Order: sequence, then C-alpha cells, then structure tokens
Amino acid sequence: MTDLGKPSRRAVPNGWLAIGLLAFGLASAELALQIRSQIKTGTSLLNPLRQVSTYIVDPATGLSVYRPNSVIGGTDIRIRTNRYGLRSPDIPARPLPNELRIAVIGASTVAGVYTPTNEQTFSQRLAVRLRAHYPDRPVNVIDAGIPGYWLHDMHRMLDVRVVNLRPRLIILYAGSNDIAGLCQVRSRVRPNTRIALPYPALEKALLLRDITKKNTIAIRTSHLLSPSGPAKPDTFDAAYLASYREELRAMFRTARQRGIDMIMVTSVKAYRKEMPLIQQEQVARTALSYYDDCFSLDGIYRAERSLTGVQREVAAEYGQRFVDISKLVPGGRRHFLDSTHLTPLGEQAVAKAIYPHLLAALGPN
Repeated sequence: MTDLGKPSRRAVPNGWLAIGLLAFGLASAELALQIRSQIKTGTSLLNPLRQVSTYIVDPATGLSVYRPNSVIGGTDIRIRTNRYGLRSPDIPARPLPNELRIAVIGASTVAGVYTPTNEQTFSQRLAVRLRAHYPDRPVNVIDAGIPGYWLHDMHRMLDVRVVNLRPRLIILYAGSNDIAGLCQVRSRVRPNTRIALPYPALEKALLLRDITKKNTIAIRTSHLLSPSGPAKPDTFDAAYLASYREELRAMFRTARQRGIDMIMVTSVKAYRKEMPLIQQEQVARTALSYYDDCFSLDGIYRAERSLTGVQREVAAEYGQRFVDISKLVPGGRRHFLDSTHLTPLGEQAVAKAIYPHLLAALGPN
C-alpha cells in the first residue's frame, strides 16, 4: 500500500529533469539566436571565442571605437571601418590639395548602427551630394559617430582625433544619450554611470533576454502613458544641464581655436507631438522603456527641449549655425526602426534636411 503521507521518491529526480530540460531549451534558443545574429550582423557572443571584437579602445583617444581597417557584419549589416576605427572611407591625415573635408560627430544615429551599408548613412549621402555640387574637388565626409557616446565623448573625439584631420567644417549631431544625465533619480543613485540608448551591442548581452525585454516594453511602460501620470516625477538634474552647457561651449571653443566652423544639428525622433497620442506611444516605447525610472512621455519631450535650448544658445553665443531638422524629417516607422535610430529612408531624409544648410555654411568657395 502506498503511504500518501510520504513524498514520492521520483518527485525530486523528475523535478531536476524538468529544470534540466528547461535550461537546455533556453540554452538552445540562445545559441540559435546568437548564430542567427552572427550571420546577419557579424556580432554575437561567439565573437570573443573567435577573438574578434566589434569595438576596441583607441590608444590615441582612450575612447571606444570600431575595430580599425575591418569589415564588421553579416548578411544584413556590413560596417567598413578606416584606420581610425570610424565608419567612413579611409583618408590621409592631411587633406589633399583643394579637398573639401567635412566631419560629422555623434553617437549611434550618426554611426548608423542599423543601416545596412556605409553608403546609406546620412554622412555618406551628404558626401554624394557634395561631390555632385563640387565635381572638380575631392570630397570626404568623416563619420565620427560611435554608439554609446555622450557629449563628453564627442568632445574627446573632437579634441584628439577630428580637429587633427583638419576638416573644413564640423556637423555636431548630439543625440539622445545625454537625456539620461538629466535624470535626477539616476544621477542620485548612480552619479558616475553613463548609459546609452539601446543599440546592437550583442557581444555584451544575451539575445534571449534582449528579445524578452523588447517584447515586454508595452507592459513595462504602461504606467508612463497612463492618464494619471508617471510613477515618478519628471524632475531634471540642473547640475547636469549646466555641465552639458559648459561641455558644449568647450567644443565650440576648440573648433574656433583651430579655425573650424561648426553646425549644431538637432537630433530627430520617431515620436512627434502632432501625431495621434496612440501613435506617439507606440513609437516612443523604446525611449520610455529606457528612461522608465525618470520620465513620462511628456517628460522626455521637456528634457529634449531643455537640451535643444542649450544647443541653440551656445551656437548663437559662438556665432555658429543652429539647424533644427525635427520638422524636416518625418516621424513614424518608415523613417525609424525604434524611437531614435534611422531606417535607410530616414538616413536619406536627414541628409536632405542638412544639405542646404551645409552648402550655406560652406559659402561660394
């Protein structure tokens, strides 16, 4: 007769078997995702095993840059880098006679992390337009955008690398990463921690976790879209805003000292105030998820206006052009893959919006 008061001896082995099967299933799914990522983008957790990395620390700048003189990618995205670890054609340290050399400084949007080829990034689309306008001159546009950069990193890139390449003009496209610095909650808890808006840093993350995170954005951001308001107040870190202003001033001073003009260009987003609210919510979810301990959607709009206001003020202070392209590039899914990163169509629209201002800044020469 079975003693109902005693646990079955098979219960423990069967429990371990279930756990083992679950672990095996998750590991198999993760391996499949990593292999798929390796094939499509050339980046995965397999890269360290192959002793291949997407990024290195540049000894000259101390910054993270792409692996120099490489082709990084797979069937969907191929990133070709030059000797400086930047996603643009290789160029000599000094401009050629009569060469028109431009530099674009920024983060993942400038780098075009989701853009299939170098030629489709907005920096190289600008190069194509300039070559057509100046058929008798060599034209090079340096794409000095690296995923994860904040304004401080862009300043370092400007100081140590870009000005020494002697561009005629610099376009500064400071994106959304610095919005995290305005987060009063984050800066109080982790004052020295820098974060960046999500991009495919696949060597640093498990893809199964990433997919789970993306597929639960709607659940995790619902409180930020509720009519009752966000769970936490939209308060800004005034000290960070002040430091952002000083960093930007220092960049303009550096360029002025080297006789280089700058164009300050606003970053563009997929979400817009003029959109129906439900559409705003849908395309802003990546940003909301990223800032979910700080800002509601309205809070993000106000944070963006704060940084844009500083950009406008500093550009005017140094007599340089400020170009707001937010109304010139359509929002939504056709032009953006998430809240901030561009599709090839979006890259084309950004190049089209910047180009006339670039020509005006270059003048008749």
